[in-house]
Amino acid sequence: MASIESWQIIALIGVFIFLVTLTFPNKQKHNGQAMQHTHDQFGEIKEEVNKQSVQLSQQLHQYQQELSQLWLNVEAVEEKLVHITTAIDDHHKEQQKNWAEFKARTVNTNTQQVKTNENTVANTGLRDRYSSLFQLYESGKSIDQICKQLEMESGEVQLIIRLSQQEGRAKHDEL
Repeated sequence: MASIESWQIIALIGVFIFLVTLTFPNKQKHNGQAMQHTHDQFGEIKEEVNKQSVQLSQQLHQYQQELSQLWLNVEAVEEKLVHITTAIDDHHKEQQKNWAEFKARTVNTNTQQVKTNENTVANTGLRDRYSSLFQLYESGKSIDQICKQLEMESGEVQLIIRLSQQEGRAKHDEL
């Protein structure tokens, strides 16, 4: 059900007043004055309704302009969002590609380094490779002191010392 606007209520009241004055005429003389008064009231009501109609029309026009501007702003934001999303996706793909290339290079480098290390270990003894460790150990330094000075782990230092001792025994046994 449609709502009744204020100007419609005013118009209905005017019609009601007009009908009441026509229905209950007191005197012939006053009847003409009453009719003029009713006519004047209708004129005032008509002016007020027209005034409010113009105001409502102006407000409606202003709201339509504001809504149009908001839609333009929303469309601009959507365009920027699409651009940003595309840039992020492209960047993500590039990063994935770079990461895959890095991993492949790292694996190749690590494989080559392991082969080089294996050759180096085969060609040199532990004492040659860890000469500073053995110098400290033979000078009487504790394993903890060696670890701190060489920035190595305790287990690693102990393992190197034991392997060197085994290597020494193996060479002694060969002679």
